[in-house]
Amino acid sequence: MNDASTLTERATHDPRLQSLREWLERDLGFRDYGIAPASADASFRRYFRVTRAGHEPVIVMDAPPGKEDVGPYLRVAAMLQQIGVNAPRVLGRSEQDGFLLLTDLGTTMYLPELANAGRADALYADAITALVRIQARGAEAARTLPPYDEKLLRFEMSLFPDWLLQRHLHLELSARESRVLHDAMDAPPGKEDVGPYVRVAALLQQCGVNAPRVIERSADEGFLLLTDLGTTMYLAELALPGRADPLYADAISALVRIQANGAEAARTLPPYDEKLLRFEMSLLPDWLLQRHLQLELSAHESRVLDDAMTALVANALEQPQVFVHRDYHSRNLMVCPADNPGILDFQDAVQGP
Repeated sequence: MNDASTLTERATHDPRLQSLREWLERDLGFRDYGIAPASADASFRRYFRVTRAGHEPVIVMDAPPGKEDVGPYLRVAAMLQQIGVNAPRVLGRSEQDGFLLLTDLGTTMYLPELANAGRADALYADAITALVRIQARGAEAARTLPPYDEKLLRFEMSLFPDWLLQRHLHLELSARESRVLHDAMDAPPGKEDVGPYVRVAALLQQCGVNAPRVIERSADEGFLLLTDLGTTMYLAELALPGRADPLYADAISALVRIQANGAEAARTLPPYDEKLLRFEMSLLPDWLLQRHLQLELSAHESRVLDDAMTALVANALEQPQVFVHRDYHSRNLMVCPADNPGILDFQDAVQGP
């Protein structure tokens, strides 16, 4: 009897998990195995640990086709194996189904081990040695990776003020601090275009809503001088008693004004097309329901949701570049008794500085 009883009921409401189990049994001949969640990463991928008596544990990756491509993982896994660092090896695959069978690097991450006295120096020495090995042996392979180009670099730098300072540390930069940070990360002309900002600022001014006005500009140098809307955000004010209703009323009024006065100007903006609509709608089942609320839709519920999204999309469309891991940190390094560390989550590796 299969001892994966803890997931049996869940599998009946999780078509992907049921398909994964069928692949293990039909194509790989697995019998009498246990299967349990191992981890997930910041994507639609899931990982399950499969255990069998008399066998080493293995990991199964579930990467839904159309949302995740196992190709980059396979290529970089082969590259790291050739280089001679310890990363999961691919034992089996079904690319069309988005399933991979991988060796298991264990359950001990660097993160908790680093808190143990005397462990940090040894662990980081191993991690740095692995990086050096990748750089020394992987120069040729790195040329096949996506470029760590300016667009990607600037996107990742934007996470510092937006996610770290504001979202996680709840820090608001002063105007001077914002200017210093902007200058440090400034994109000259030919790299960033101020055109869209200028155009939409003019659009909103024409609509009669309060947005920063462009006082002076130097498009050749990429500089704009703007009016200052102050330092108080809605976020803080909404927590104060009695403030939410009037604040939201004002926000809705501004939206109405934009819709009423900006119909003609809106035609000059990039389209909110079907591809973008479907991507954003997919966040409801994949991120909200499954990831955050841990709800599994039945086959019937999935069909109903898909039909609703199709109808909503149709309705909306009718309306007026060395090897750079990119994520090489303690959460993605596994402590292994031999050939430490074990490196995870490398599928987004790029060629860059």
